[in-house]
Amino acid sequence: MKTCEANLWDTKNSTLLGDIGEAIALHYLSSHGFFIVTRPVKLLHGKLSLISAHYQIKPPKIDYGRWLTEEQKEYLETFPSWDYVAFKLEGMKRSSPYIIEVKTVKGRGSPHKKPKSNAVSEAKVLGFKPTLVIVRLLENWNISVQANEL
Repeated sequence: MKTCEANLWDTKNSTLLGDIGEAIALHYLSSHGFFIVTRPVKLLHGKLSLISAHYQIKPPKIDYGRWLTEEQKEYLETFPSWDYVAFKLEGMKRSSPYIIEVKTVKGRGSPHKKPKSNAVSEAKVLGFKPTLVIVRLLENWNISVQANEL
């Protein structure tokens, strides 16, 4: 097998950085009581990647039937760019569904692209809790994760 080396701090491979950020966000959210409905891992263009909703014709084949309304399912078909659908136990009840967008940045920068305001406002009307998770990749393997409802 060949050895692969990369300097993640200097890489321009945004797909790689995004996949790393989404894996970190998955760990962060799971450790904060969220049940995550996530995407599969596939080989895409010769690379192992988390499949972004942008590459999917339809959202993953998961039975949302008992968790989401028909309007919420239709919304996810219309705005497929959200990274995760998640639920959280609040007391003894399951929460309203969260839809989560993860953005990965290096250092203290700001994400270059956030969910569009029309997608966020429509999600809220439908009962979703739109959330932005920012994963900051810092030097020396340190990370910072911040999650805020939009």
